[in-house]
Amino acid sequence: MNAQQPIKVSVIMPTYNHKRFIKQALLSAINQKTDFRYEILVGEDGSSDGTREIVKQLAAEYPDLIRPFYNSRENVIYINGRATGRWNFINLMEHAQGEHIAILEGDDYWLVKDKLQKQVNYLEEHKECGIIFHNVILDDMDPDLGTEVQLSPNFRTKSDIEDLLKKNFIPSCSVLYRNNLIKTLPEWYIRAPTGDWPLHVLNAKQGNIDYLPELMGAYRQHKGGYWNSIKNQTLIPYLYDLQFYQFIQTELPDNLMRAWQKSVIRSYYKITKELSINGNSQRAILYKEYLKQNCDSTLKYSIYLIKIDFWRLVSALGLTHLSQYLKNLARHKIRNYWWKSYNLPDSKSNNPDERTIS
Repeated sequence: MNAQQPIKVSVIMPTYNHKRFIKQALLSAINQKTDFRYEILVGEDGSSDGTREIVKQLAAEYPDLIRPFYNSRENVIYINGRATGRWNFINLMEHAQGEHIAILEGDDYWLVKDKLQKQVNYLEEHKECGIIFHNVILDDMDPDLGTEVQLSPNFRTKSDIEDLLKKNFIPSCSVLYRNNLIKTLPEWYIRAPTGDWPLHVLNAKQGNIDYLPELMGAYRQHKGGYWNSIKNQTLIPYLYDLQFYQFIQTELPDNLMRAWQKSVIRSYYKITKELSINGNSQRAILYKEYLKQNCDSTLKYSIYLIKIDFWRLVSALGLTHLSQYLKNLARHKIRNYWWKSYNLPDSKSNNPDERTIS
């Protein structure tokens, strides 16, 4: 590739304590076949497990492709009392030179060698599109569960910002943005509980959200992952969702405030439900009042109260764990069925470097 050619894509790769995974992540980016120049920005965030040594080795082998950033733990930003990679991520974004931005965290990987080429081609053919993303495998490191995919092959191909306000359905390792859509990140982004969802929404303000149903990436779930460490604490994700909505409100035009309010109401309901189930009556009363203030009708508020009382009864009867087990089982079965609909060989392997489909 001509070194004088402008960089078309910047691959943003933050990593921390990913010794088991970082080589596979990097090789899946290095092995992309493109007719354009791209760069891989690796932010090594002061790992203690040997991740940095692997990054240094590959950066030395591919100096024209990999731009490493070796950070100090002194720069780590704590959000809600937890160490995060937010400073690392923002620093990489600020140094990105590409026309487009792709994200691949150090514990995820891409499955196909033409992922970047396909997404760039799509963005250049669809000027109205601000975000293009694709389906991914959920690699939960448990071969007994079989292969799962995150989205249905029939998931809608066109979405908008209102859809995204309801739920973050875009896997970060699948996304490609236009780099010039956001001139500067909002001041609050450095304190937001999650980094990818607000970034998706900010980009969605500038264009459509389009979906390619092809499987081109893998999102790895493991005990060392940040989100995996809190997802089983049922209350915390709902509180983080509410924080996200409070931050993003200032970025939304008036015509989206109705959709925003509906999402806030759902968050208040979920928080109130969890507090009621867990016997935290004082906080439940507080959030129930927030729920009442935000509901636009007495009927809607009454329906939420009935649902809360139903789940309190389920908990009192000792059926909460059973209902959660059945819900998880159904989700696994559905996602495994989606995988089988692709008619591809199973991607699971004892060797993580072999978990690819092309």
